[in-house]
Order: sequence, then structure tokens, then C-alpha cells
Amino acid sequence: MANRLFGAISHIPYLPKIITAPRLIFARPISTIQKMPESCDLFEYTSGRWIYNDDLRHRERRRVFNVSELKRLAALAIQQEEVDVIGFEKLAEGGFNRSFLITMRDGYRFVARIPYPATEPNLLVVASEVAMLEFLRAHDIPVPKVLGYSAVANNRAGTEYIFMEPVRGQNLGGIWYTLSERERRELVARIVQLESRLFELQFPASGSLYFCKDYQIIMPESLSQAPNRPTPSALALILRWNCGTGKDSTYQLSAAHTEILRQFLLPVP
Repeated sequence: MANRLFGAISHIPYLPKIITAPRLIFARPISTIQKMPESCDLFEYTSGRWIYNDDLRHRERRRVFNVSELKRLAALAIQQEEVDVIGFEKLAEGGFNRSFLITMRDGYRFVARIPYPATEPNLLVVASEVAMLEFLRAHDIPVPKVLGYSAVANNRAGTEYIFMEPVRGQNLGGIWYTLSERERRELVARIVQLESRLFELQFPASGSLYFCKDYQIIMPESLSQAPNRPTPSALALILRWNCGTGKDSTYQLSAAHTEILRQFLLPVP
């Protein structure tokens, strides 16, 4: 989570004004009326190859989903109709997610992110990332706004997903050597200032954040036993110890591995 978070906050919202021009890399655009074959590039990893176990690595990142339903859910997240979706393009592929750029008829653009099957456990990863982003936004940390999400694949699209605002700007690694010494100092100072705000956030313990409505899916009996039943939009801090290092990452959660701190429910301001 920390790596993905700091990867997201190293973009332009914290850079000097001299580098505000967006630079997005788009893949081949897909027609909104085209029927997608099973081997469509939307489902496959196309950003590189591996020296060994290449076939296995690609299978781990192959994710088939219902394109039409995902577009419908995306439009619904911003109170529009599927017919208003005029563009659906693969945007990028990272270590954990595949991202798509969605363009609406009115020109509005936003991002859909889908985790790879190998990103496990998907339920916890997606639910915690959404809750953390909401928590940071509530504390005025500039991160993308989540427009909608599903932490489970049991939906019409057949996949977990997060719809979010795009991060505007340029990747810092691509422009660092074009900046002057003064610009670099100003940039580093602004990043340090942002990080200091993050470290000022106080938590009662180490753990992961979840919305209570998602935690009810993970451990329903825990919240049902809470003395003061929280609202679905409340945030819960959960402790989880993984004692299975080197074992299958798909192990089943149990009360022995997970505990909710009922007295430390953190409502979003």
C-alpha cells in the first residue's frame, strides 16, 4: 500500500507550475460498439516480457471481464449512461493493476483500475486502497478522488475495479534531469512538506484501513458483535498478522489472523 500511495503522490500536484502539462501514454483506442474477442489486448499484459516463466507471468496478469458492463458501471458512477461512453482505452499496466482511460461524450475523462488475478487477496487490496484514499482526502492530502469501486468480482463486469479521477501531470522520473538546481530544491522541499503531513497522521496501532461495509464481507461476525454498530461509511483499523511467509498467499482469513479494534473506529470528517 505504501509503495502504491507514494507512487501516486509523486506526480504533478506537488510540482512547480513550470511542469503542469499532462503527458499521458495511451494504447490503441477501442470502439465502444466493437465486440471484444477473448484474446483482446484489454485482457492481456502487453507491456513487456520476462526472461523466465514468461507464459506463467502473462497468465497471472490475464484478466477477462465484461467490457460493456464495466463501461455501464463506470457511467453509472458519474450519473451518466453507457451510451455516453465514447472511449475505452488501455492506459497503463503496473505491478498490481491494469488501468483504462474512459472518455465520456461531454469530454470528461477518468480512470478504471482492475487488479491482476495474481494481486492477492484482491478483496483486501482493493477495499483497503479505497479506504486509505478516502482517509487521506479527508485530511486534505492531494490524492485522486474515488468515483466508485467494487472490492469483489461478483458483479456484472466480473471483476474488482476502482473508478477514480486521473492524476494530471508528468512523471517526475522523466523530467528530473531537465530541472534546474533551484527547481529541484523547491520540488524536494514540497515533497518533504507533504510527507511530513502524512507522518503527522495518528493511528492507535499498525494495520490496514477498511470501510465497515467492506469489513462486513471480510469478517461479518466481528462487526455484529460491536457494542456500538458503526455506519457503513465509517473506517475501521484492522490488525492482521501474516504468519505464512513463503506459503500460498490465498490462505483463508480467520479470527486468529484478523482483529478489529472496535474502540478505534475512525469516522471520516
